[in-house]
Amino acid sequence: MKRIICVFIFLTIFLGCAAHPRYTIKTESDYPTNPSKIDRDKMGRVIKSYLGVPYKPNGMSHLGVDCSGLVVEIYRRYNGTKLPHDTEKLFKLAKKIKRPHIAYGDLIFFTIDFKKISHVGIYLDNGDFVHSSESQGVVISSLKEPYYNRRYMGGRRVIP
Repeated sequence: MKRIICVFIFLTIFLGCAAHPRYTIKTESDYPTNPSKIDRDKMGRVIKSYLGVPYKPNGMSHLGVDCSGLVVEIYRRYNGTKLPHDTEKLFKLAKKIKRPHIAYGDLIFFTIDFKKISHVGIYLDNGDFVHSSESQGVVISSLKEPYYNRRYMGGRRVIP
């Protein structure tokens, strides 16, 4: 009986002094959101069909598109998703995605005048995005370019 008590005391002391695992509490921002479920090949074909199309204010056709019109048309042709032809409404409509978690097909928003959301594009990969530029029409640009990097306002996910 003394032996059992001695073993019990030994184990209690030994285990009490053992190192305990350290836990960290992660905040919501530490967890990446689920990646977008976009079919890259299918959306890529739709995007490619618009490259080089000229800019046209309030336009939504292969004759010309503005930035929100491009987004509306690409998503409509991709899977029939109906989106508003208004950059600010698009910004408020979709699920917010933090910059490090932006994925292919997510919408990215910019301010041109540093006051309001005024430009939108579709994120591709490696910092690249497709958008309709007033001076160049539908092109692929990079978030790494100082112009866009300074004006970046946020990302949104249309298809979870």
